[in-house]
Amino acid sequence: MSIWILVHFTATAYMTGLIWFVQVVHYPLFLKVPEEVRPAYCNDHIQATNLVVIIPMLIELTTGIWITYQEAPSLIWIINFVLLVGIWLSTFILQVPLHNRLTVSGKGIDAKKLVRTNWVRTVLWTLRTALLFYFELS
Repeated sequence: MSIWILVHFTATAYMTGLIWFVQVVHYPLFLKVPEEVRPAYCNDHIQATNLVVIIPMLIELTTGIWITYQEAPSLIWIINFVLLVGIWLSTFILQVPLHNRLTVSGKGIDAKKLVRTNWVRTVLWTLRTALLFYFELS
């Protein structure tokens, strides 16, 4: 196994653990925060979360591109890359706009949508980790 695959798997596994924490613990707590202070809370959430997600996500994307096109162009890596693209699309089409709306309105409906739509990323990251583990690390 190459260092690229190991780094990629580490970033993916890290993000999978983090997304499960966010999905099960953190996002549902948005609904416990009073609506009048929710915008500030959400803004603080975004700033703090960026510190722990931006670099691992970029490492995962960069190594995923490299491996898919240079090192191991196989059906498994293509599937894995498609799932990775799905995560990024979900992030920027669904979650980022919902976060932005929450920092302005704080509406509970947006917090509920955030919890519901984030299952897309949770499932995709979980599938990616399972595929990588099964096909590359087992």
